[in-house]
Amino acid sequence: MAETRKEIVLHGLAAVFNELGRGDDHYYFFAPGCFLDSIRNDNVTMQIGHDDKKKFASTAAGNLMLCERAWRGLYFECIPNFLPAGREAIELVRSGRYRFMSVGFTVLDCEVLIHEEPELRKITRARLWEISLADRPVFKGTTVKVREDEIKTVDPKPFGKIRLPEPMPISEIRIPDHVLPGPLR
Repeated sequence: MAETRKEIVLHGLAAVFNELGRGDDHYYFFAPGCFLDSIRNDNVTMQIGHDDKKKFASTAAGNLMLCERAWRGLYFECIPNFLPAGREAIELVRSGRYRFMSVGFTVLDCEVLIHEEPELRKITRARLWEISLADRPVFKGTTVKVREDEIKTVDPKPFGKIRLPEPMPISEIRIPDHVLPGPLR
């Protein structure tokens, strides 16, 4: 018998490509592809207002998914945990208090396009360590919204035991001559 449950999902753009932002003494923008290494290799967390005490999701835990959308930005989907920070995040977004996102990152590689003060930097590679709900973002093109997904679960009992096919005897496996190296032919 299938059961249906609702899953609350936060989703949106955590960073926007080619949108100008202001650092302390320079301007910068993210180039498409700058976060790909972090998406593939790093544990990125999600939190409220860059506060390490208010983390509620991570890529390592499996409840935060990140991907770059070509020429648009860093897209995320998150199923917040139900600890206090996760519940608070859902309410802050639902109430409209937090409508934007911000990213915590380290620049690994950039191209300086204007060398005069203030410099203009194109960030081509960055290590992303967290994304945060923000009320005053650097980039106004970022977004966060709440969505409810219906998830159907299936009771495995009606299917009984799953029978796996018998393995094929090795003597029946035929490998073309061009696949094997000389001595094994």
